[in-house]
Amino acid sequence: MLPEIPGVKTAYGLARVAGDHRLYARLLLHFAHQFETTIADFESALGQQDHQRLRDLAHKLKGVAANLGAEGVEQDAARLEHWASQPGSGRVADLYLPLRAGLQALSQRILEQLQGWAEPACPSTMSQAELLQKLLGELQAFDGDALDSWSQLAQRLRGRLPDAEIARLDGLVLGFDFPSARRILQTISGPVAAGESPHPIVLKLAI
Repeated sequence: MLPEIPGVKTAYGLARVAGDHRLYARLLLHFAHQFETTIADFESALGQQDHQRLRDLAHKLKGVAANLGAEGVEQDAARLEHWASQPGSGRVADLYLPLRAGLQALSQRILEQLQGWAEPACPSTMSQAELLQKLLGELQAFDGDALDSWSQLAQRLRGRLPDAEIARLDGLVLGFDFPSARRILQTISGPVAAGESPHPIVLKLAI
């Protein structure tokens, strides 16, 4: 049984993954391990006063938190998303601070409670093509290892795939939409396996 984690509605989150404790633990750990990357993205958008990007980041975080049962983070992200949509709103920076604090506290609790439960895998020594094929199989089987494989593949794809495409795939995987993520990866698998950048037309077909 998974331990109780304050701030997480475990029963709700487990229901989202058909009671798969292992997959749910991996999703929670992945969420927690992404804390620094998530915060860096938010603070970059804040620094550039890019409210459109802030709204998109808050919307993505809201969806992931909702799927995991992280109600407090979901609500904070929803408030930030709302105010980032208001032209000239001066509340965005103030609303970001509690979101950051809540996300940090929850990430720490997840890591403390789930230590040794389902730790992320070590970096893969597979080739990019092998890692892609492994990921496609895991997505098809709805295997929690897909989170680790995607995380490692995403790092290799930076600079070859547009950031928006990586973010879109990241959102699908974290949002449990494994079929859609697999469909997109299959569409662009040729260039990705070869270590090339997919042609814009191929990317458009994957949408």
